[in-house]
Amino acid sequence: MREIRLRESTKFWLFISPWMVAFAAFTLVPMVLSLVMCFTSVKISTMFTRSWRFIGFLNFTDIFTSDSRFLRSIFNTFLYSVCKVALSLVASLLVALLLNKKLAFRNGYRVLVYIPAIIPAVSSALLWNLLVYQDRGLIVNLFEMMGCGRIDFGRPQYAMLSVLLINTMGMIGPWMVILLAALQGVPRDIVEASELDGISPIQKLWFITIPMISPSLFFLSVTGFINSLQAYAEIELLIKDNYYTYTMSMSIMDNAFGGLGMGYASAQAWVVFAIISVFTLLFFKLTLRKVYYMGD
Repeated sequence: MREIRLRESTKFWLFISPWMVAFAAFTLVPMVLSLVMCFTSVKISTMFTRSWRFIGFLNFTDIFTSDSRFLRSIFNTFLYSVCKVALSLVASLLVALLLNKKLAFRNGYRVLVYIPAIIPAVSSALLWNLLVYQDRGLIVNLFEMMGCGRIDFGRPQYAMLSVLLINTMGMIGPWMVILLAALQGVPRDIVEASELDGISPIQKLWFITIPMISPSLFFLSVTGFINSLQAYAEIELLIKDNYYTYTMSMSIMDNAFGGLGMGYASAQAWVVFAIISVFTLLFFKLTLRKVYYMGD
């Protein structure tokens, strides 16, 4: 018996060891190093050639007292995250409700909606940059032909809105699939009973459908917020050096590979980690009680 357990235990550790090595090399060790560096003034150019000078909490003090650009990036990131998650949820739910009905070529429509999600994020961002943010971009020319004039989508009043709309399109496909699966899991007898009682479609959606799919909505909201709070490539490649779309991750990258140094960037990264952790815990606390699970 002990030999069997030992054999099973050995197999378990052998199978899990590649993940453990990768986790240690690419997550655990970098986190420990960044925790040490956030209390120093180390720069990437002198990381391995000079000793690290300990400066205490000076980096954290500077973040909240003299770095107005990073404070603005916090506001931009939260605005982007809230709006992106809200738009993506509403759009994905509407599409899922439509494609859950009996339509001709329904599977074909589902494929078309999902196709943008399989395009690599970098390729998609560069393509949209050519279409929207270049002086002779196709969409800029279309607006000009319709009599709207030459619109600069990088201007303050358009920058965040255009970035939101472009990045929301890539979320609709994957979220639609998850919500579609949740809609198909709604008990048919409850829906039929409500229809016999004469409930309106809006009431059925609000009082039956949404509560029954609330676990999926909760999952998408939490993961969507966490991912959006770390937004970098999807904005950096679309519209560079724009004060109104500057995010926390962009500030970290700018300081890590230039700017104020790796030590300061590490301090910013831990501030972002704390913000995401606190926000996630608050989100769980405020919304989890409103999530309905079958059998509760």
